[in-house]
Amino acid sequence: MLNGSVNRYDYIKVQEWFTEQFAQALPDTRWVVESKSWGTGGLIAGPTASLPLVTNKLFLEGRVLGGFLYAYSPAVYVTGKETGEEDKELNIEQSTALSWMLDAGAGFRYQRTRKQYFLLMADYVYAEPYFRDVQTTGTNFEVLREDAFRQQITTINISIGIGYIVN
Repeated sequence: MLNGSVNRYDYIKVQEWFTEQFAQALPDTRWVVESKSWGTGGLIAGPTASLPLVTNKLFLEGRVLGGFLYAYSPAVYVTGKETGEEDKELNIEQSTALSWMLDAGAGFRYQRTRKQYFLLMADYVYAEPYFRDVQTTGTNFEVLREDAFRQQITTINISIGIGYIVN
C-alpha cells in the first residue's frame, strides 16, 4: 500500500515564541514567520485479516503493515522587522530522511455485490525519521549551525472507500 500526507507547520506558535522571547530586548520588532509543510510518503505491506459479522455482507477488517517512510521537514523563515533597522533573518532549511514505519488498522467492509464493496477504516501510523545536516542560516545567510534531530511522527487516518474485485 502507498501512503502519503502533507501537514501544515504551526508557524503561529513560532511567531508567538519569538515575540515573547524578545519582548524586552527588541520591543519594536514585528516577527514574520513563513514556512513550508511537513510531508511524508511511504510503501508498506503486511498481513490483513477479515472476520464476517453478517453472513457474506459485513466484515470486520484488520491489518498490521510495515515498510519505509520518506519524510521531509518544513523550511522555516523568520524575519524580524523594525522601522529604520535592517531586517533580522533566521532560516531553517528543509531536510529529508528515510525511516521505517508501522501501520495498524481496523475497520469495516460492506460487500455490496460479489465484486463491489465499501470500506471504512481507521489506521494508526508511527515512524521516527532522523534528519541530518539541517542548516540554519542568519541575516547574511552564513551557516550558523548544522543540526540533526529525530522526529516522532504519529497519525490517525480515517479512510472511506469503494473497492472493486477484478478476476
